[in-house]
Amino acid sequence: NNIIGGGSSPRLITLANNYSSSSTTMENVTGWDFPEKKKKIYRIEVIGDYQSSQATTTGCKFGIALTGGAAGTVRGSARGSISAAAVATELAIPIRTTAGAGSFLQTSGVSALNTPHFVWMVIIFTCTTSGTFNLQFGSEVAASETRLNLGSSLIYQILN
Repeated sequence: NNIIGGGSSPRLITLANNYSSSSTTMENVTGWDFPEKKKKIYRIEVIGDYQSSQATTTGCKFGIALTGGAAGTVRGSARGSISAAAVATELAIPIRTTAGAGSFLQTSGVSALNTPHFVWMVIIFTCTTSGTFNLQFGSEVAASETRLNLGSSLIYQILN
């Protein structure tokens, strides 16, 4: 077992504005990125909500991406609700890679329109090459708007 100490205090970035997308290509959420350093281990958590005003068949895509030469390994999971009814329903997926399948959650619609549905992600990221860590968001359905709501929060902390 490894015991890690000497990290940083948690850092909180709250989304100041809604982040909307009508594209199935995920893009970096404005302000939801941070520089990461080689040999550092990060705990990253997102607590947020999203909604669609277009159709109950429109969900979201939510994941991670590395830029600026960044590389590393990741372990964790992401969850997203698809129903705000009395019997709530959610989807969950392991986050196990930093690109492509396994690096994002895709929900399958919302119930009901214009109603917040939660997204939640907790991961441990081990940086092997410095660069930038980004959170990304997109629509499940092309040309159908979905948005990550203002007030959603990104919390990250260096563990070592």
